[in-house]
Order: sequence, then structure tokens, then C-alpha cells
Amino acid sequence: MKALHEEAQRAGGQEITLRQLARQLRITTSSLSNWLNGTTTPSQQSLGKYLSLIDYLEGRAQSPARPRREWQRLINAAIDESRSDRGGRPLSTSRPAKVAPLRYFHTADQYRPPELLGRQEHLDQLPELVRKATGYLALVAPPWAGKSAFLATFVRTYEADDMDLMAYFVRWGHRTDNAEDYLTTMVEQLCLHAGREQPSRADTATLLTLYEEAASTSISRGRTLLLVIDGLDEDVGARIGNNPSIASLLPRQPHTGLRVLVSRRWHPPLPGDVPQEHPLRQAEQIPRFRPSPKAGVLRKTALDDLAALFQDTREWVHDVLGYLTLAPGGLSQTHLLELLGLDQRNPPPRRFCMTDLLHSVASRVFGPEDRDPDTFVLAHAELYGVAEEELGPEKLAELSGHLHTWADRYKARSWPDSTPAYLLHHYQERLRTDGKIDRWLTFALDHRRLLCLANRGRADLALASLDRVMQACPAPADRASAAASRSLLNTRSRPVPREVLRALVVVGDLTRAWSLALSAVDPASKAVRLIEVVQAALSMGPLQAEAAERARRLASEAAMWAAHAQRQKAETAPTAELEIQALVPRAATMLAAAGSPGEAVRLLDTVDICRPENVAAVAETAALLLVPEPAVAAELLDELLLEAESHADSAEGRPVFAVEIWSAVATADPSRAESIHRRMKEFAESVALAAPGLTAVDCCALTASALAEAMPEEARQLAYTAMREAERASGDGDVTEDRLRESMSRVTQALLDVGETPRKVRALLSDAPTEDTSCASLSHDGRLDDETAAREAAEAAEAEENEELLKEMTRLSDLGDGPHLRRCLDRFTRRAADGDAPVPWLPFLAEALFGVLDPVEEVTSLLRTELPDTPLRLKILTSAAMAHADAQRHDEALRCAEGAADIAQHMPAPLQPENRALVAQAFAHAGDLPRARQWAAPPHGGKPFGRAGIPYRRAALAVEMGLEPEAVVARAIADGLPRAGLDTSGTQLLKALCDHATGARTDAQLASLEVAAHARLGTEPLFATGLALLWATHGDVAHACCTIGKLPDPAARGVAQSVVAAYLAGVPPHLDVAADEGHWTLSVLRALAHHMRPAEADGTTIVRNLVLEALTTDSWYWTLPVLGRTAPDAVSQVAGVLDQHRMARRTGP
Repeated sequence: MKALHEEAQRAGGQEITLRQLARQLRITTSSLSNWLNGTTTPSQQSLGKYLSLIDYLEGRAQSPARPRREWQRLINAAIDESRSDRGGRPLSTSRPAKVAPLRYFHTADQYRPPELLGRQEHLDQLPELVRKATGYLALVAPPWAGKSAFLATFVRTYEADDMDLMAYFVRWGHRTDNAEDYLTTMVEQLCLHAGREQPSRADTATLLTLYEEAASTSISRGRTLLLVIDGLDEDVGARIGNNPSIASLLPRQPHTGLRVLVSRRWHPPLPGDVPQEHPLRQAEQIPRFRPSPKAGVLRKTALDDLAALFQDTREWVHDVLGYLTLAPGGLSQTHLLELLGLDQRNPPPRRFCMTDLLHSVASRVFGPEDRDPDTFVLAHAELYGVAEEELGPEKLAELSGHLHTWADRYKARSWPDSTPAYLLHHYQERLRTDGKIDRWLTFALDHRRLLCLANRGRADLALASLDRVMQACPAPADRASAAASRSLLNTRSRPVPREVLRALVVVGDLTRAWSLALSAVDPASKAVRLIEVVQAALSMGPLQAEAAERARRLASEAAMWAAHAQRQKAETAPTAELEIQALVPRAATMLAAAGSPGEAVRLLDTVDICRPENVAAVAETAALLLVPEPAVAAELLDELLLEAESHADSAEGRPVFAVEIWSAVATADPSRAESIHRRMKEFAESVALAAPGLTAVDCCALTASALAEAMPEEARQLAYTAMREAERASGDGDVTEDRLRESMSRVTQALLDVGETPRKVRALLSDAPTEDTSCASLSHDGRLDDETAAREAAEAAEAEENEELLKEMTRLSDLGDGPHLRRCLDRFTRRAADGDAPVPWLPFLAEALFGVLDPVEEVTSLLRTELPDTPLRLKILTSAAMAHADAQRHDEALRCAEGAADIAQHMPAPLQPENRALVAQAFAHAGDLPRARQWAAPPHGGKPFGRAGIPYRRAALAVEMGLEPEAVVARAIADGLPRAGLDTSGTQLLKALCDHATGARTDAQLASLEVAAHARLGTEPLFATGLALLWATHGDVAHACCTIGKLPDPAARGVAQSVVAAYLAGVPPHLDVAADEGHWTLSVLRALAHHMRPAEADGTTIVRNLVLEALTTDSWYWTLPVLGRTAPDAVSQVAGVLDQHRMARRTGP
């Protein structure tokens, strides 16, 4: 059948899409796809349509492929094979059966016109040109020829499943106009396609490898991979000599199964970093592509309007053009007036309108890009060049100075909420590309700017800005500042509950609701939360024109994020939200409800509408399209009904799914409800007679709920039939309890829907399965320890308070009670601020600051800050005490130890032994032996054994190490510290360390340890870290770095790099008495290595390189004590970032 389909397409000279065939034969596209791919065979009911398909395709192929008798024989053989379970697949599996073709459209929707005029011939020819191409295909044409509109239409309308398609649209002045964004985007999408894990950092070598891997993946699925890159001439890297171009990142050899389609102008030529032998330079060109007449008219109009504006005698008009030329990220009318100095004291002309002034020269931005809504940008890249030439370098330099002054004013005001989006993002990119690196760094590392971006829901842009600093700046201070900002942004960007979003909409704060909706990092959660905001806005009744337009934009943005999420694999893209099923159809529903039916229809074209999870949302969308798009709505509902019948009529079908589809369609289109309800009733009754069991229970219960209002008596009978069938099925030993519980919930709902009271339903279903109580909170001996119980009780109480607050918020939202709702929101905001995630790296920072600096104001502020996490305050004071002691400031060390003791004494009883150990350690390093021993001992005397005694044995060792480290070293060499509580690998490493300290040969031990550590790189990274430290004590730093490099987890690698760097830099390590077993073991090894084999003082370069690498990982803060010794200015910058963050937390967004 597939071969006949391909022959019919070749003979006809054009593609025959599945949708065309489905409409012709009145069957579903999924059934048709399964037939063509050999996944399923036709049932007896659909055999006639299967033969009609053969007749149609043979007619298009112009010659019969096989005699009818031969076709009948093949069909019978396939049916027999399917029945014998040697082939085929039941309909109950998730569809489509094959992996769906890759479709990554990038920003194509922004450039696709409503109707593409005069290009149908080229659209029809392009697929065949792609298939025949040997590698590269180029669309080369002058500006305004309509290249982008043509390619956007092609990638959005191509439906054949013989090709995986990935697009990228380059736009000068947008975030897509550089090789860095192209590299990041393509590596992410190619990894998803090839099934590879996302790399920690995208680089050119990875991208070039992925091209081939992705092409191989497509070949394995019987397809070709097509990359479509539009607008190579608009790449900023092609204009700036020191930046790579996007063209230089394209595949450097024509891999099998890979085609690359690019578009560009004749001038400028390809960038100089594209080698002469690159296949792009020999790309086959698409013939006879002439400029669109309509585009030519637009070009002439825009150029004429631009010329007229430059002839205007008003100087400020030229300034407007200059600012738009310098700010391709876009400026609003308000911001342009600010730059012009037009305000209340110097007002603009009456009835001034920027849109009327600029005519066709500029366009207004309406989209989810990184711009403010209603900003102005020049309408085409060509206009920027013309404007630059007209303005001249002197005028542009003058206006650039005004832009810098404008940016400085907002920076001096700590980036208030009114800050233009251009200054928060695009301005930094302009500084970087212009080579103003010092100024760029100052702005890029301004944590207040990053927080402002995050508060607007663009934490992704803030984090991307920090990534660029990490890549471009080798200075430890810059990287440390960026790492601290990244860490704090990640803790701040936790998404707020959706109840809060709805409440904000009700009180009229749609802007903040939008911002918080985008606070989730992953695309799926952004879409879910934007859908919630749109739904809340629309539920408030008829909207004013401005609010309605805003709702439409938010719906479009939700659709964009939903489409992005659809292209990602769930296992590689964890989500903050759980309800991410059917995202695209749900977004289409919001588009239709918000008044964008055309967008809704286009979005539905990208999904299989008959997938079980999509049906309800598709039917709801169709209901909203009945008036604006009646033909489309009818087509959608018809296809759903055909799918329902295919399941109802087939022995391999899913009867319950058929009932669910009928119910959804009847709800969507009341004019069809009567006939559908009759069909549902008859079908449910027939299933109950022919196949009693839980399937019959589900069919009868769902049908009863659907018929409750229209056919109440029949619905009641079906509900009781479902109940009787469920009682019978409950005695079946093969029925699982979970499956029975699912059916019983449907029966319960059906009985309630037909009018039974809850009390009667409980009586009728008294024997139904009930939920089990959880035993997960019990310990191994069946009891909860006191501290765990207290902590869990406190957490439960806090969670209950939050839950009650959110419920109250929901109730007030439903009532529309704005005043009380605002008070409720204020309470929630205060609670959220008080409950912000603690900063786990404060003890590291305290050690770094107190270890090398005098106790100045910025240092002591760490201790004055009111931290809600009391154990963290205890750790900070202990770290400070030990750092003061290392710096021979014993009075300060003692004060910190006494402060730690005071905190511990006021902590809830009983005091955890780990906390007692911290206080004991602080007193020991301060030189106070009596109090150190007092805190190290159990509070009620005795010597606890087993696991209960571990914290006290740790405390005793920490006290001894603080007071007499030489004695601990001697004991370690003598007996290996058997009671120190080291893990198995740590004991082996300690023996090798002690043997080396005594001068014994350790070659065999190191070889054995290396084999063991290599086998456990993924499961026990601290083993490899300890081994790297051991190599460093032998003076073999190269081997240490090699061991570190083998660790697959970047965070684990960062810890190892910091540990070795600290050893080489001579930073005194301390025992981590409150850590888990692995980190405790590592701290013991570090302390003993420091005292047994002090490092040579000649590793400055190696230390710097290790620190710089570690700063790029999530374990960056392990470097702080090292930076305190080697780069104190970096530690000060981290403290400054923390102060800015706390200030922002106090003032709020």
C-alpha cells in the first residue's frame, strides 16, 4: 500500500497528503497512516474504504499496481497474521504508531503571511528539489523578495512524513541574529531528535557531531533530515569580524540523509570564516525565484517614507530614526519621548502619534519575543543600513552617548519596574557587539538588573546573560559574581501557585500575573500557567478592547510555549507543573476563546487530534469555532466521530475511548447531541450484554453521566447497570484494585449525576475499595524519632496554613472580592518572602570573608541578617569561628563560638547531636577545651553506641583536630582511625595516604584505587575526588586533574576541582561534622592531607585554572575559601551580590 501511495505521488507530480486522502474517503488520518505504514489491518467494517483507497491511488498512478484478486489475497493474509498475533498492533496502543516526524518551526509563525500569493508553483516544487539535492540548496534573492514568508509557509505547511524538518530564522536585531543562539538552539533540538543527553555546554564540535547523529536517526526512521536556515545575511557575526558566523557552523560535509536549505541575499557574500571548500559555497540554487510584486511595493513605500523623514526639517524626527537604528531591540513611544527630552515641561506636539509619523518605516511588535509590547522596530534589515548611511557616524555617536546616559539613569535608580525591556537585555548585547567590554561587564553583572528581568518572568534571559559572562571572562572575580547571581536567581525563580496567578488577574494586576506565569523555567510549565492566566481573564466576563487584546497576546504566547514543549522529550525536560498533557490543544482552546480562531486552527494542525489525551480539548476548541469557523469545527468533530466509530466497530478497538469521544462531541455541538446520545445508549447496553466486566462498567457509567440531563430515565438505568456490573467484577480475582477503584469512581460520579444523594451513594457503594493509609513516614523499627516527628509536624502545619490561604484565595477569586483578595495576596507574598529558600553557601562565604579580611561592616552584616533557618546560622558562626582561629584572631573566634552556643541553647529540644558537634568544634578551634568537651559529650552522659553514637564520635574527633591536629595525624598513621566513621572507600584512601606519609611505596594501592574509583564515577563521585586529592599529595597534579576530568557530573567535578585547588593553595580544611557519610569522609581526608603532606607553593596557575573551571558548575561556592586566599576581590563581589539580593527581597518586585 505504501509503495502504491508513493507511485501515485510520483505519477501525479505533487504530494498527496494524508489529510487530503482522509477527507476524500471520510476516514481518520491516524487510521490512514496506520494502513499505509502496515501498523494495522482493515476491519470488516472498514474493508470497503480500504478498497476505495486502492482504487483512488491506482487511478492517480494511471496503471493498476496489482489485480483486485491479488489485493484481496494480501489483505486476507495480513488479517490472518494480525489475528495470530504475529504482526499488527491493537488500536489500544498510543498513536501514532511510528515516531512522529520532527517538526521544529522556530519563529516561522512570525513571518508566515495569512496568504502567500504567487508562490504555489515554488511551494509544489520545493519538496522534490530537496529530495534531489545532494547536500545544500540555496534560495538566493534580493531584499524584500519574500524569502522569509516563502520559507515560513513551507515549513508550517509541509505535511508528508518522509522528512524530519528543523528550521531556524535569523533576524538582525533579534536574539536569533548570532551564532551563539544558533548553536544553543540547534544543539538542544538535535539532541532531542537523536535521543542524546543535553551537554553541559554547547560547542562547535558537539554541533558538528550532532548533525551526523541526527541524520542517522532520521534514516533509521525512513526519513531525510532537512535543516532550513533563513536569513544568513542578517547574522550579526557576518558583519563583525571577531565573532563567528552562523554559516560557519553549518555542516561541513554532506552527511547521508541530511539536506540543508538556506536563504540569503546576493550581497553581502558568504562570511570569510566559511572555508572555500565548504559545500555551502557550491549549494544548488532554487531556480526562477523572483521578488514578490507585493514585497517590491512594500520595499519602495518604506524606502520612500524613510527618505521623506530624513527630509523633514525637525531635528527630533531624525533623532527618532537614529534611536531606532541604534536600538534594534525596539523602543516604545514613551521611551522615545524620554530620549527626546519631551515631557510635561517640554510636551510633544498635540495629537502626536509615533505610528502616524513613521508610516511603513517601522513596525510594532506584538509577540512573545524579549521586547515590550507595542515597541517600534525598523521594518526591515535593509532600512537599518540606509538609516546609518543617512545619519552618518557623528550623529550616531552623539545619539549613542544619549543612550548610554539614559541607561545610566535607570541603573542609578536600581532598575525600577518602569525600566524599558531594551535596557534590560538588548542594550547589553549592543555593548558586547560594539566591543565596550568593561561597560558590558558592569551592566551584565548588575544583580539588580538580573532580578528585574527575573521579576518580569525572563529569568531565562538573565541566566543566558550570566552564561555569556562565564564564557567570555576568565577573571575569577567576574565568574564568582556571575555564579553567585545564577545561584540566587535559581532559588528566586520558583513558580508561585496558580491560585496566586488567578487572584492577580481578578484584582486587575494582569502584568504581574503574566510575569509570574513565566517564572517557571521549562516551556511546558510556562504554557500551563499562561493558559491559567488567560482562562482567569476570560472568566471575568466581557473584556474592554485593550484587555481583550492583551488576552489574545497572552493566548498566543501560551501557544508558542506549548509548541516549544511539544518538541521536547519529557524525560529530558523536567517540568515544574504536573498537568502538561494535551498542552497544544489546550492552548488552541484559549486562542479560540480569546478571539484568535485562525491561530487556533493552525495550532491544531500540528497535533494528532484523535490521541486520547487530546480529544476533550479538541472538542472544546471545536465548540468555540462553531461560529467563527463553522466548516473547520464541523471537520474536527466529524474526524472525532469517525475515530469513535472505528473503536466501537472494531474488535481491537477501545470501547471506553469511543464513549469518551461521543460525550465530548455531544457537549461541544448541541445540534448533534440527540443522535449521539442515542448511539451512546445503544452501544453501552450492547457492551454490557456482550462483554460484562469493567469495560462495560466504564461505558455504562460514562454514558449515564453524559445522558443525565437529556435522557434522565435512561441515564438512571445505565448508572445502576454500571453499579451491578462493578459488584460482579469486584469478585473477579484477575481484576486489580487500582483498576476497580478507577471504575468505581466513574460509577460514583454517574450515580451523583442522575440525582442520587451522597449519603445514598455511600450506602450503595459501601463495599467499594478505599484508599490505604501510608506507612512511608515510619522508620525501620516502626517508630518516628522525636526530632523527625517535630519537623514533620511543623512542615505539615505550615503546608496546611498555605493550603488554607490558597483555598481562601480561590474562594475570593470566584466571588470577585477584590479588596479581601488583595489582603490575602499580601499575606501570601509575606509568607513566601519569609520562606525563601536558604542560601546554602553562606558558611563557605563566612569562612572566606573572616579568614582573610578584617571584621569590617560588610562581613559582620552576614551575622546580623535575620535568617529563618537557625541551623544555617549555627553553621555560619562555626565557620566564622574556625576562620578567625586560622587567622590567629582568637578573641573573635571565641565570640563566634559563644554566639553559636547561644543559638543552640535556644533551639527546640531535644537538640540534635550534629548541632552540639558544631558548637563543640567552634569552641575547640577557639582554644576553649572545657566547653568544647562539654558540648561534644551527650547531654545526659553515657556513651551511645551504633549509629546513635556517630555524631558524638565525630564531635570528639573534631575537637581533637581543632586543639591537637598532630595527635590526630599520629593516631591515623598508627591505627587508621577505626572509630572515625569513614566509609569503605574512605578507609582505603586513608590507608594509602598514611602509607605515603611514612614513605612506603603506594603504586599498587593507587592502581587498585584508580580501577575501583573509575567503576564508580557515576555512583560514588567522592571516591574519585578523594583519589584526585591523593594524587595531588604525591605531587602528580596532572594525574589528579585527569581523574577529575573523568567525573561525568559537572557538580561533582566542581567539588573535586575545589578540593584539589584548596589543597594546592594551602587553605586549612575543617571537619564537616554535620555532613553525610561521604562528605564527612572527604573532610577527614582533606584535613589529614593538609597536615601530613603540605603542598608545594608553586601551583598558582593550576589553582587558578581549577577554580575557574569549578566556578562554572553548581558547586561553585566550594571555591570561596580558595578565592579568599587567592582573589579576595572575588569574595567581596559575591558578598555584594548577596547584599543586592537581600535588598531586593526586602523591597519586593
